[in-house]
Amino acid sequence: NSSCKYFLMLNPDLLLNDDAIVQLVKGLERNSTLGFTTPKLYRANDELKKDSSLLDAAGMFLSSTWRHFDRGSQQLDGEQYNKPELVFGGTGACLMLKRECVEDLILTRSEHEADLFSLYPELLNGAEDRKQLLDEAFFAFREDAELAFRANSYGWSCLYNPLAQGVHRRSVLPSNRANLSKMVNRLGVR
Repeated sequence: NSSCKYFLMLNPDLLLNDDAIVQLVKGLERNSTLGFTTPKLYRANDELKKDSSLLDAAGMFLSSTWRHFDRGSQQLDGEQYNKPELVFGGTGACLMLKRECVEDLILTRSEHEADLFSLYPELLNGAEDRKQLLDEAFFAFREDAELAFRANSYGWSCLYNPLAQGVHRRSVLPSNRANLSKMVNRLGVR
């Protein structure tokens, strides 16, 4: 219901540098086909402080087997992610989207919702008034990849902008997957 030009999705376990939002907007204004942009993110400790040059995400890429991965995840920062470039998508921890892109990607009510609401009846609360940018079937994990697939199919591009930076405290990692609950692992592969 607003008239804003841009939407920022930001996880509560992420902290952006002071000029990151300005840099994200500048990146989106470079080209009319850019629908969303993502920053260079470093891993953070529990106090949301960067304590190494370990990358969290530098955009998202799609493998030849159609699996999506965060570029640079768990790599030390170097020259490889220092220039802006088009990527498949960005981590849902921090995405800025143009209004026109968001309007294109709003989901309409569909037949699968009866199944979704039977599994998650709490989603019925306010469903008729709620606009859906993220598919509620992905209420945890992988919703950013689904959004990237949908945006790409509508012709929107994603810009990785390393001039915008932040830190992200990620708790679900390949190294600790065996220690996560069965529910978290099931949602991650669903």
